[in-house]
Parts: sequence; C-alpha cells; structure tokens
Amino acid sequence: MACFTVYLALISVVALAIILTAAIPQDAESLLALKQSLSGYSLNDWRDGDLSNFCDWTGVTSGPQRNEWPDSFMARRNALPGTDLDGRESIRRVIPPSLGNISSLTILGLYLNSLTGNIPKSFGQLSRLTEWSMRQNYLTGSLPAELGNLTSLQLARLYENSLSGSIPIEFGRLKSLQQFEVWNNNFSGKIPEELSNCSALGRLKLQDNQLSGGIPSQLGRLHFLADLNLEQNQLSGMIPESLSNLPRNLLSGKIPAEIGGMQLVTVIDLAGNHLGGEIPASLGNCVELLQLNLSNNQLNGQIPETLGSLITLTDLDLSVNNFSGTIPSYLGDMTALLFLNLSYNHLSGPIPTRGVFRNQSAIALIGNSDLCSSEFPKSSAQLSSGLSNRSKFLIIVGSFAFGALVLTAMVYLYVHRRKKSKDEHV
Repeated sequence: MACFTVYLALISVVALAIILTAAIPQDAESLLALKQSLSGYSLNDWRDGDLSNFCDWTGVTSGPQRNEWPDSFMARRNALPGTDLDGRESIRRVIPPSLGNISSLTILGLYLNSLTGNIPKSFGQLSRLTEWSMRQNYLTGSLPAELGNLTSLQLARLYENSLSGSIPIEFGRLKSLQQFEVWNNNFSGKIPEELSNCSALGRLKLQDNQLSGGIPSQLGRLHFLADLNLEQNQLSGMIPESLSNLPRNLLSGKIPAEIGGMQLVTVIDLAGNHLGGEIPASLGNCVELLQLNLSNNQLNGQIPETLGSLITLTDLDLSVNNFSGTIPSYLGDMTALLFLNLSYNHLSGPIPTRGVFRNQSAIALIGNSDLCSSEFPKSSAQLSSGLSNRSKFLIIVGSFAFGALVLTAMVYLYVHRRKKSKDEHV
C-alpha cells in the first residue's frame, strides 16, 4: 500500500486524531482495538472483514498532513454523522496497548477523551511519532521509561492529567523534542539534568507539580528555550544562570548577573521566592522585556538606574521587598509603562508626577510611609489611610446590614410563633 496520511477525528467533548505515514493491515487491527475502548459511538463500518479499505471508515480521511496541529482538529465538530458527542464527560476509557503496534504513526491526538489508566509501555515502539497529545484526560501512573525511544518526537502535551512519579531521565534522548508540556500533574522528584540534552527544546512547562530539589544549571545550555515555567513546585536552592520564570518556589540567594544576557526574553517572573541582595544592573540589558515581577522577596538596595533602558516594559512589580532610597524619576519617562507596583518597601522622598504616575489606578505605593509630594494628589501614607478608611466604612455598612437581617429574622419568627399560638387556641 502506498504511503498516505490518515486523519481520524471524533470532535466535541472527544478529540481524537491519528495520522499515519504508511498504513498496513495490522494498523487497521489496532484501530479496531481502539474502537472497543470508544464504546457509545457509531463506528459500525469499522469491521473485521473490511481491513483493506479502512481509509473509507467513518471518521477516517486520507489526505495530506495538516500543518496546524492539534488546534485544526478541534475546528471540526460532530465529525461522526448521527452521533451526539456532547455531555459524555462521565464516560471513562482505557488506552489500548495495541496502539503502540502502529509503527507508521506520526501524529497521535487523544486529548479531551476522558481517558483513564496508565500510558502503555508499548507507546515506546512508535519510532516515527512526531506529535503526541493526551492533555486534559484522567491518566494516572508514571511516564514509561520506554518513551525515551521516541527519538522523532517534537511535541508532547500531557498536561492536566493525574500523572505521577518522576520524569524519566530517558527523556534526555529526545534530541528532536521542541515542546514538553506536563503541567498540572502530580510529578515529584528532581528535574532531570538530562533534559539539557534535548537541544531543540524551546518550551518546557513543568508548573503545578510537586517537583523538588534544585534547578539543574545544565538547563542553561538550551539555547532555543524561550518558554520556561516551573512555578508552583517545591524547588529550592540558587537560581541558575539564564533562567527567568520561576515564581512561587523556595529559591534563595541573589539574582545572577548573567540574567542580563537574556536580551530577547520578554517576561521575567521571580515572585514569591526568598531572593535577597540587589537587583543586578545587568538586568537593564534585557531590552525586549515587557513584564518584570520580582515581588514578595527579600531584595534590598536602591532601584537601579539601568532599568530605565527597558523602554518596552509595560508591567513592573517590585512590591513587598526591602528597597530603599527614592523612586527613580526615569520611571515617569518610560512611555510604555502601564502598571507600577512599589508597595511595601522602604522608599522615601518625592513621588514623580510624570508618565504612569499621572494615573492613580495604574500605580500602587502604599506601605512606604516616607514618601511625599506637594504635587502628587495623595501621599503614600494618605493612600494607605484612604484604603483603611474605605475598609472601615465597608465593615460598618456590612455590620449594619447583617444586624438588620438578623433583626428582621427575629421579628418574623416572633410573629410566626404568635400566630401559631393563636391558631392552636382557636
């Protein structure tokens, strides 16, 4: 049989996509096994006696491989005629291990299918697989080490499941891997340093797991890495050079000066750690930066003048630290700046009046009692006091409202009981 592409889609609550580069009868048999796990769907023409023409089966289309995946699959709805796929979230399905026998499989999408159970070890035999998505299911268990044999794999999306265990070190053999997204699972243990061998990796999203230990410094070798997210884990230790998006962990030490080498990065988020020391002046070299969040740390010293070089910066959050000195006047000259939070530091002196400071709703300065300005409408202390007074007002109004509600209920009960007592006497 000549090489061709097979596209299968069951779209709505269910999304399934299979693409083959070269089909053989054994592949049809594996699809029949898949049919058994998709109970409740009209696949009556998927029959044992019709293996030679399985490209004509309902939902199977031969044609060129789609350029956009998997989003383009999601565009097709009700692909199966006469089948209502809505409202089937309660259906649970198990992945048939025989899918691992389809040696010609290049793209496999089993996302949003209410799949349960483990990922079969047989998937390690899919040597031609390039794109694989099983996101947003109910998968459990660990990632099989055999998946390290998928050396053609470029995209793996397994996020929003209940997978657990450690990330196999064998994944370091996936030299073609460009996107690895396993966020919102239950993975634990350390981040394997072997991932640094995935030289093509551009997106690594491991947030919302239970990973612990230090961050491998070897990840700095990933020169194509543009999207790294490790937040909401239990990571600790120092920040390696050239890593930028690590909020809400237990990282300590100083921000490395080498961070200034990330001249193309657009977002740096190190909020909610235990970082100390001063902001490195080299941070001003990140001239493409749009968002900088260093809040909720233990940083100190003055806000460096070099941040004035960040002319594209739209969001700056340095709140809840120990910064001192005056607010740099250049912040008022940063025309792209739309939001500024310097709350709860030890800043003092005059408040600039230009640029972002003209919009009171765009700045937060409370918790800096030594700030003052004759031109600025409200000092930091006044802002803090104003917020406190409003809070008190809301508490008072709420108390009165609650008291009135209780009094109304008591009157109602009293009248109801009086009426009931009179009825009994009658």
